[in-house]
Amino acid sequence: CADLQTFVDGRKLEDDGNILLRFENGATGVLSASQVASGEENALKIRIYGENGGLEWNQQDPNTLMVKKQDAPTQLFRAGQQYLSPIAKH
Repeated sequence: CADLQTFVDGRKLEDDGNILLRFENGATGVLSASQVASGEENALKIRIYGENGGLEWNQQDPNTLMVKKQDAPTQLFRAGQQYLSPIAKH
């Protein structure tokens, strides 16, 4: 299911969209993309949620990954740190 709209007159493509996703394994998701979100300028954010927590990455702070677990404080992991595996340092 998708809802695509054009809010700015004269645009050739939609500038706002929301998509409901259903995967073969039964998992569901939502994809939202907008060029008209008030107060946001090219703010790409990726959030993934599971049964016990989630991850969040923000383009405006690209070297930080937030890990959010149920009943635990949010953890921040930063690129290049010694606690990361060699492949995750870059």
